[in-house]
Amino acid sequence: MAIDAPSNIVASVKKVKDPLTNLQTGVEFTTRLDFDPATLKIEAIIDGVSDGEKTFTTLSNYPPQLRIDGVTIPRDGLSHPVVFNFWHDDGTEQSDTVASSALVATFDLEPPADPTGVAVAVLRDRSGDIPDQIQVVWTSDEDVYIVCLDNEGKKRNVAVMSETESSVILEGMTKYGTSDGQQHEYRLGVQAYNRSTASNLVYAAPVLLTADDSDVVQPTPDDIAGTAEYMTSAAFNAWLAEQYPATDPATVSAIWNAALVKVKDVIAKGGSVSLPDFGLFKAKWSTEKTVFRNGQYITVAPQRSPAFDFSDGFTDGVKLGRVMTDTEANLT
Repeated sequence: MAIDAPSNIVASVKKVKDPLTNLQTGVEFTTRLDFDPATLKIEAIIDGVSDGEKTFTTLSNYPPQLRIDGVTIPRDGLSHPVVFNFWHDDGTEQSDTVASSALVATFDLEPPADPTGVAVAVLRDRSGDIPDQIQVVWTSDEDVYIVCLDNEGKKRNVAVMSETESSVILEGMTKYGTSDGQQHEYRLGVQAYNRSTASNLVYAAPVLLTADDSDVVQPTPDDIAGTAEYMTSAAFNAWLAEQYPATDPATVSAIWNAALVKVKDVIAKGGSVSLPDFGLFKAKWSTEKTVFRNGQYITVAPQRSPAFDFSDGFTDGVKLGRVMTDTEANLT
């Protein structure tokens, strides 16, 4: 009577990594199957070529699980199909051979060496609309990323250079970071990489560059005249309470908040609220439309959205810099 072949084979693969560096140190193959440990034979097929018979270590008897030892995966960072053949051989008789499903194994390349000689020179600082210009130099036998660390601590890749290059001129680094028109420190770094992993990021000494001033808010004529007032919610509530000294401030605040909630409730249900000398809060509906999304035409249903129309007195009063009623506005 022929001996039984191994059965119920479920093979798996995982990367083995150093717990401190998280870099791959090997590849581990395990298999769950029903087998006779005394007669089991295993052959590894890598990239369609036999890697010979393999030994194994029993990890568990219930459920039966083993680790396949001695499998040689090329350390090239590429994927390699792996199939295992299993059979029983008691020295006098051999079972049928059963193959596992194909696994895909990858052994990462070792990290490339860190770049050396990393330095940065400022060729031109920002001046008006003329952008800054810097030159980064380095030495590396690998492709590299050029990284900019701005004054806000944000890091971003700004260039990718080939292994044959050792310098690059970059413009406009001050578009990153704070845009306040002041000088700030910027750091440029170089990091070598391969298809699997990267080296340490090596920074040059920081350089000073003048940021643009796009975030600087210029004072308005009202700011210059000292008439502009910027009220927070707390300041407004305090002012409102002062207008009704005989009423508890909490009551005044509650009335005000209740009024706001009522306006929101009316608008949310499709209505409107008209306030003389102030404006009209209202809900408006979009029309049904057909749009092209994700390769197909779909119908977008009508949607409600809030809107506000300033009254004539409000609009004209702001233009003139004073409080004006609608009646006054309509007389002009």
